[in-house]
Amino acid sequence: MVFGVLAVAVCCALAKPALADPPLPVFTGGTYNITTYGAATGNSATTNTTDIQAAINAATADPNGGTVEIPSGIFLSNQINLKSNVNLQLDSGAVLRDNSFGSTLISNNGASLSNVEISGTGIIDGNALTTAGGSKLINLTKCSTLEVKDVSVENAGNEHLVVETSNNVTINNVTIADPRTLAANNGNYLSNTDGIDYNGSNFLIENCNINDGDDDIVAKSGSGAVSNIVIKNDTIGAGHGISIGGGTSKGVNGMTITNCTLTGTTNGLRIKANDGNNSNGGGGAATPLQNVSYSGITMTNVTNPIVIESFYNGGDTFAPSPTSASFYPATPTAADAYTPFYENVSFSGITATGSTNGGIIQGLNTNPLSINGLTFTNVNITAGSYMEMWYGTNINVAGLTVKVPSTDPYYSASPVSGVYMYGLTNTTVPEPTSLGILGLGGLLFIRRKPRADR
Repeated sequence: MVFGVLAVAVCCALAKPALADPPLPVFTGGTYNITTYGAATGNSATTNTTDIQAAINAATADPNGGTVEIPSGIFLSNQINLKSNVNLQLDSGAVLRDNSFGSTLISNNGASLSNVEISGTGIIDGNALTTAGGSKLINLTKCSTLEVKDVSVENAGNEHLVVETSNNVTINNVTIADPRTLAANNGNYLSNTDGIDYNGSNFLIENCNINDGDDDIVAKSGSGAVSNIVIKNDTIGAGHGISIGGGTSKGVNGMTITNCTLTGTTNGLRIKANDGNNSNGGGGAATPLQNVSYSGITMTNVTNPIVIESFYNGGDTFAPSPTSASFYPATPTAADAYTPFYENVSFSGITATGSTNGGIIQGLNTNPLSINGLTFTNVNITAGSYMEMWYGTNINVAGLTVKVPSTDPYYSASPVSGVYMYGLTNTTVPEPTSLGILGLGGLLFIRRKPRADR
């Protein structure tokens, strides 16, 4: 039995059929071993770059699509450029290592590609040890029908694997870690070393294991539109979790994150933008983030398990709190072209234990409210302090439980124990509960459902 909303709730959308997996590239042509073209372990990076590129050029000319084979051994190289109809295969024991720290190792130089793959159980090594900075290690744009599978991507000085403005992309069973960096840097990760950065449409990111110290998987929706994304069966460790942003100005429509495990991350499930210039992490009222679902997620010792923030470029301080309501305007401000809008976001079957905070959900006091449609079903969080939830409409927290210490100020004194609520309207909360509204002047509009609906 729950309390219903005062106004008519937004009708639930019909369930969409499951997205089909993206098509995979096909290669039935010849194999082009880089040693045939002169590449050798211990050889100069310049020579290896030329020889590897020669093998790629031969494979792309194969009418049936060619496989470029990198055999066991350490091969130094400067930037190589992938081409259409090429599978870059790293055999077991193969290491393709960046000769000059800070440069991009694998790219396509912005050329449109189709039918492309990076495969094998070898290692792509950015060779970053103690210094951060430089370019993206693998930087692919404008690709169609791309697969990256089974490889390890390690020791990047900047972002590890970047695939943007692309469609029909599969990233499967990829390991991202920085063992040589950690060994050389007293166990510390470098900064800005995201794991998988992406935007585009029809992505499947599955079975990956990621530890990188920054965003583990992140949709770059501030620089390109994001749609029809499935992220599943991934194991996330050190880093900032599974993110969207910073910035949502290009829009997000249709994303499913399911059956993932996160351990020891700073943030778990995170959406980040701010009400400001689109090029500086802003949102976009005309292109909202919408239709995002999280399900079957297990989090252990994650500092902030759920984060939806609208103050990303405020220093990530999550500035509003129950003692600083003045951070928001006293009266609603008109939404503008830079306001981040979050619509139809759902959390289901989420368990988080050992968290520092219950979570941070920050809508804006705009007209209309910037969060519209937020649902929790079987979400159970155990944390050291409460969850904050600011400004939104059509919010359903009937399936949310946040367990906090009895000393917490919101242990049992709000419509949902362990959750501070402020400025929410059209809100469904669990029963039994008190009709007294707790907060700093915020309103929760609730009433009992008709008896037939209980």
